[in-house]
Amino acid sequence: MILRVQAKGGMFLGPDSFGGAIITLNDVVKKTTLASGFTNDGNSGTRTQDMNANVTPYPIITPEVNDQDVPPVTTYTINWVEASPQTVMFPASFNLNGPTLVEVKVQVPLPPEQGDQVVSQTHWITPGVHGNSGPGLVVVVPGLWVQPEIVVFQNQARIRAKVTMMCGCEINDNSPWLPGDFTVFATITGPGGKQQPPIPLKFEINSQFAGLLTLPENGNYQVVITANQLSTTNSGSAQKNFSIG
Repeated sequence: MILRVQAKGGMFLGPDSFGGAIITLNDVVKKTTLASGFTNDGNSGTRTQDMNANVTPYPIITPEVNDQDVPPVTTYTINWVEASPQTVMFPASFNLNGPTLVEVKVQVPLPPEQGDQVVSQTHWITPGVHGNSGPGLVVVVPGLWVQPEIVVFQNQARIRAKVTMMCGCEINDNSPWLPGDFTVFATITGPGGKQQPPIPLKFEINSQFAGLLTLPENGNYQVVITANQLSTTNSGSAQKNFSIG
C-alpha cells in the first residue's frame, strides 16, 4: 500500500517540508498497529494542468484578482499534483484477512515555536484493491508553516516571518501561491500582559513578511504571528519571546 501526504492547496510533503511526515496505521477494531514510520526521501511531485490517473484529487487553485476591471474580476488557475515512483511516499506492507477499517494518523513535525500538525482519519482498506494505483491513498494536511524571526535595536523590534505552505512551497509572484492570497499579522504582548494592537506584516520577497514596531517600555515581550490563506482557509501561527532593554 502506498500512502502520500499532501499540503492543502499545495504539493506532497517532501524535501522542502520541515521533516516530512510520520505515519501510523491502526486497525480500528482490533486496536493494533499495522505499520508506522517516516515518509521516504522522494520528490514533492510535479504540477500539471493535465488531469490523469497519477494526479491527486486535490488540486492547487490559484485565484488572481484583476483590479483593472470594474468591478474587479477574479480568475482561477488549476494545477494538479502528479505523483511518480520517485515521489515522496510511505510504503506500507501488512496482512489483512478482508476489508478493514484503518485509522491513518499523520504527524507533521514542526519547530517548537509552532508545534506539530496532526491529522487523523479512517479508511476502509480492502486487500488488493486500495492504495497501490495512481498516487495511492492521499491524506491532506491543512495549515501554513510560520517561521518567526525578531531583531531588536534599542526600543524597536523588526518582526519577520517566513510563511510557506505545509509542503514548504514558497509564496511569490512566480508561483501558484500569490502574495495577495495571504494575510500575515503580529500580536505583541508586553510587560504586565499589555497587548498591542495587531500589526500587519507586509510581503517583501520569497515568503518573507515583515514589519517594524516601536515599543513603549523595556521588558519581556511575546509576539504571536498568524498567517491566513484566503482561498483555502489555511492558517498557521507561531510565537516567539524577546526582550527590550
